[in-house]
Amino acid sequence: MSQVTDKYVDPIERAKANAIAEYSTKKISTVPTEIIDLPSEGRFYPKNHPLRSGKIEMRYMTAYDEDILTTPSYITNNVTIDKLIQELIVAPEFNYTELLNCDKDALVLAARILSYGKNYNVVIDTPSNKQIKATIDLSKIQLKQSLIPSDEHGYCTYNSKQYNIKFKFLTIQEQKDVQKTEKPGFEFLCKSIISINGETNTEKLREILRYEILNTDSRELRQYIIDNLPTMDLTQEFTDDQGGIFSAGFPIRPDFFYPDIKLS
Repeated sequence: MSQVTDKYVDPIERAKANAIAEYSTKKISTVPTEIIDLPSEGRFYPKNHPLRSGKIEMRYMTAYDEDILTTPSYITNNVTIDKLIQELIVAPEFNYTELLNCDKDALVLAARILSYGKNYNVVIDTPSNKQIKATIDLSKIQLKQSLIPSDEHGYCTYNSKQYNIKFKFLTIQEQKDVQKTEKPGFEFLCKSIISINGETNTEKLREILRYEILNTDSRELRQYIIDNLPTMDLTQEFTDDQGGIFSAGFPIRPDFFYPDIKLS
């Protein structure tokens, strides 16, 4: 059987592919865009990584993009938001799964503001176990940036009396992998830690975490990583039905990208 070469490619199919590519480029170029600052500031990516600049250019949503939110297969596989954000990113080009999970949250927030505005209606539980309706100004949500230094690989250092540990913040894919396991606390550390006292072998690191490092030490390390994670602060101040002020986090409900849905 002879091999298939380019001369046997259907010219009509090739023309259709070229037209689609040209249309996609035109579509992106005519939709307004914004430059989004990442909570990581790019410091926790490798030196030559496209996201080391700490910025991503994102475009506004179109009616076509909105349909992504209701695609059954995306919903079933819990990838709806990821598919939406991938579609909205204009530049730079990079492997989406390498995006830090903390930076993804900022892009989700930016996509919501650009597409549906800054106001988000929520229902909050008060300290007296009552519920109140409130409107969040999403543009006022603060991004918590990390102050700890990183090296050229984007790695950070944690020191205790016994251990010198290099660690990284998890990507979207790594965070998903952790959530699928039966021991998320242990796997979180396994995926975060790059080296312990100079040891870099993955299997040996797992053995050290499993058999040598005490629970108190591992908890302190895990808390250190979490405390220094660049992220969004969803804590807001609310006024209860008696006029009292209290602080609480607000839930990201299914209507986050559908603000016209009436709250129950």
